[in-house]
Amino acid sequence: MPLLHQALVALREVAAGGGRILFDHGALRTIRFPVGPTGGLPAGHEAFARILAPLGYHVAGVYPLPALKMTGHAYCHRDMPEAIPQYFVSELHVERFDDTFGAAARRVFGGSRDPLGPEEAALLHDFSRHGSVPFAQALAMLPRIAAAFERHHGTVRVSDYETLLARSAEAGWIATGGNAFNHATDRVADVDALAGGRGAVFAIPHMGNWDHAGAWASLAHSRVVTVAERLKPEGVYEQFLDYRRSLGMEIIPLTGGPPPYRTLLARLREGALVCLLADRDLTENGAPVRFFGAEARFPAGPAALAVQSGAPLLTAGLWYEPGRLRVRIRAVEVPDGERQSAIRVATQRIADRFAREIAEHPQDWHMLQRLWTADLDPARVPA
Repeated sequence: MPLLHQALVALREVAAGGGRILFDHGALRTIRFPVGPTGGLPAGHEAFARILAPLGYHVAGVYPLPALKMTGHAYCHRDMPEAIPQYFVSELHVERFDDTFGAAARRVFGGSRDPLGPEEAALLHDFSRHGSVPFAQALAMLPRIAAAFERHHGTVRVSDYETLLARSAEAGWIATGGNAFNHATDRVADVDALAGGRGAVFAIPHMGNWDHAGAWASLAHSRVVTVAERLKPEGVYEQFLDYRRSLGMEIIPLTGGPPPYRTLLARLREGALVCLLADRDLTENGAPVRFFGAEARFPAGPAALAVQSGAPLLTAGLWYEPGRLRVRIRAVEVPDGERQSAIRVATQRIADRFAREIAEHPQDWHMLQRLWTADLDPARVPA
């Protein structure tokens, strides 16, 4: 199980550094039609209420999310709210979108199957009523109940996915991920102190669907800012910008305006996530790196922004598994010392991280231009 393996690796890294992880809450996404169930599933958050309520949870708060056309339900354990993880279950209201969206949602989610049958329902009922069930019975039923935290609709047509995603990044996520965890969150004592008032710099290779990941980040976490290469013809370029802006991202042109570096630095100080594709140098002033054993040049911008702002530097590897997009985020250590040296070292560490991600998922790397120095036109190679 690749995701479980990745989680275990991350846990070991924290433990090796003397850290401690406490599962604070998990986020789940559901679909609610205006009338009736979601295919074979109970409507919206009720698909999980039937599991969480027997386990001692109650709805501690309801949060309207009008910008997302959703409603969030915070499930908290009645007896041990500080010790047992919470669940934030949100439901997307299909009727708040147009008819085209509604028709696509019906095609995608209307055939959802229910993973829980009469035996599972009876077990949950007995547990709710008596506070316990025979251990052997619970052990046999647990994998079946855990299966509720997966995707329960069939293969999604590309046209339907694009219809949903164009109107709601959350709907696009549910179409691919279903009822799987959107994210699981560690608990920290002081979030503001941890963030330190700074944003973060993400260095991203051309892997998976970075637009989808950016849309999710802008909804789930923070403002996302990125830089776009100016394309020709101008009309196509503007359509490209409009699409990304519709996903909630701020787009700064690489050329044709003020140099983007100072704007990105300001956005970091405002707490934004600055996400930069970082496996191809567009300026001819990139930092030399060793990449898969040969020399290449990577943009120095991500490392330079992290060095100057003090914001954390991270990489995000993206790849597809059946029915979903995966994202793996890892921190990059930025060394102390002289600025240019720190930038060179950090950029090489980005290249090393990208190489590991791409080696694991080579089919998801979309690099269609010449990259290595030896393959470039000699006139473009800096002396």
